[in-house]
Amino acid sequence: MRRSVLISRRRYSVGAGLALLLYQLFQQTPVVLAQEEPAGPAELAAPSSMPPYTILVGDVLDINFFNTPQLNQTRTVGPDGTVQLLLIGPVRVDGFSVEELTEDLTRRYSSQMVEPIISVSVQKFAGMAVYVAGEVFKPGTLPYRGELSVVQSIFEAGGFRNTARLSHVLLIKRGQQNEPIGTLVDVGKILNDAQFNLDVPVGPGDVVWVPRSTIANINLFIQQFITNNIPIPFTFAVRVNDPNR
Repeated sequence: MRRSVLISRRRYSVGAGLALLLYQLFQQTPVVLAQEEPAGPAELAAPSSMPPYTILVGDVLDINFFNTPQLNQTRTVGPDGTVQLLLIGPVRVDGFSVEELTEDLTRRYSSQMVEPIISVSVQKFAGMAVYVAGEVFKPGTLPYRGELSVVQSIFEAGGFRNTARLSHVLLIKRGQQNEPIGTLVDVGKILNDAQFNLDVPVGPGDVVWVPRSTIANINLFIQQFITNNIPIPFTFAVRVNDPNR
């Protein structure tokens, strides 16, 4: 039995595996299509598109100091949610956003330095994954890393099959109210026309769904509902009327 997910005014047929995945991730909330055409990075990079990432135990943080590189540090968040930093000792960091932690460390280091300028970034995300499903060779989960895109996630999942419909790859993100929001990405155009500026960034917990092409769906229908249910050999042919003959 196949199910369909309502996306704006279109319907996309999905297999039972993706339907179960979407159910687990989004509790059967209808997916809303963000826009009719594939989005560029600028559209998805809007600050309101998803809540700020909060630092977790196991994350690897880069903490850099402007004009004082000798204090630059890379630290892994320990099981107690803290990191051990030069000059100021242990600091609780789990549950903070990057911006909040930057402000907190700037305040703490102000007692040791004159007007410190600090930047904090997450080098490695612990336990964060991206889900890639559909017509790829290795569907499943990928460890999330910074600057991962739709195209990169597909190739890290083994690349797309010949049956893939690359013009309608679906990226599903969580909205501010935890609702799933879908965006169509024309991966075929990105690859064939080398328009890599149209590639879209992927965030932790996102789903990349590569659908089957129309021809692949027809072949699957023939296999499942005709070939497998008729016990005698037969030939299936399609006749095309040529007006020029």
